[in-house]
Amino acid sequence: MPFTPAQFLLGVVLPALATALLLLGARRAAGASGVGAALAVGGGYVLAHLLQRGVRGLPPREATDWVWVAAAVGMLVGASGLTRRSSPLLPAALRLLVSGALLWQLLAAWRAQATPDDLREAIALGAAVLALVWTVAEVGLEQGGWFAPAMLALTAAGAALAIGLSGSFSLALLAGALCAVLCAAAVGSALRLAPPSLEGAAAPAVLTLGALLACASFYSDLPRTSAFLIGGAPAAGLVGAAVLGPRARRPALLVGLLLLVAALLALAVKLAVDASPSWDM
Repeated sequence: MPFTPAQFLLGVVLPALATALLLLGARRAAGASGVGAALAVGGGYVLAHLLQRGVRGLPPREATDWVWVAAAVGMLVGASGLTRRSSPLLPAALRLLVSGALLWQLLAAWRAQATPDDLREAIALGAAVLALVWTVAEVGLEQGGWFAPAMLALTAAGAALAIGLSGSFSLALLAGALCAVLCAAAVGSALRLAPPSLEGAAAPAVLTLGALLACASFYSDLPRTSAFLIGGAPAAGLVGAAVLGPRARRPALLVGLLLLVAALLALAVKLAVDASPSWDM
């Protein structure tokens, strides 16, 4: 077994419970929905990461240990509300800037051996996808309800499965912790134990997911195609819900959108299994 039950309880279940408690407190604090959601989701993942891996120096020396920094930055940006200003230019520029800076730092070791063309392509494309998914997730979470956090939780679950099957169990457990934190947010929203809207959680959720996928893709055996499919999967479901409008509230359509995202994730998992050396006989 790649991890023990004790490690799972401490590094996955406990942070999810902490997230649930923070969301409950944010619901009782009037006018703190965005701040509370950012602190609950971002703080929940940071707790999970540090419980699983500990503090390994500041600044971190390994790419994996920059993931909790990504979550912390997302938590601060989400709590600040800077990406939710009425002007469209500042939020878009900030999302691109933060996403690009995150990828630049995460890929420091890879940059040393990459060609300039490969480097520009990876940073530009990765930052654009992250910023797009961040925007869509923020809009979806702002609508309230369980659907958007459930979509993100499902995506994190698919990421954990694909990363684990491609051979990186430590990254898979971190993605599992992100999934648990987002599940707590989805359940809290469904039971009305969380703030009415969780738009502040978009930044930490998307940046953490993107950082995990980047580490698995550039430093492990997760195919780039799988990483992009997983990263873009929640946008497909949330854009579909936006296109459907009020009709998306119907249970049958919600299930259909979840199945669409699940299909994209299943394809990503299959590609990860096919490319994994551990599955070659």
